[in-house]
Amino acid sequence: MKHITTLITLALTLGTLVPLAAQTKMTAKEKRTQTRQERKIAQQKVKEQLYQDAVRALENNTFVLEADRLIFKRGRSVSVSSVKNFISMANKKATVQVSFDTPRPLQNGLGGFTVEGNVSDTRMKKDEKG
Repeated sequence: MKHITTLITLALTLGTLVPLAAQTKMTAKEKRTQTRQERKIAQQKVKEQLYQDAVRALENNTFVLEADRLIFKRGRSVSVSSVKNFISMANKKATVQVSFDTPRPLQNGLGGFTVEGNVSDTRMKKDEKG
């Protein structure tokens, strides 16, 4: 009788431990998927913040666009330094600087051209991608 009671107790104990072991494996998998989801959510938040900052900069007319490639009239393109080639706008003043990597300096002393002026008309339009 004692052996039967011991076997029943052992069977009940094993019966409760097996589902618990399966639950820990599932929770580990769920934790992995949850951390992936948390990373995706965090990346989406960062992208949304960068997008909001970019829109705010465009609305305030204070931004700098760097150029790493120049495309000429007939489609020929040249790789250039983004430090020396840019378009900047601060309030209603705009600056466009184009500099080529040549051994002799041109108008701006860097081998290119710099143009500054006042912006008269700006329009902002969003496309289907935002």
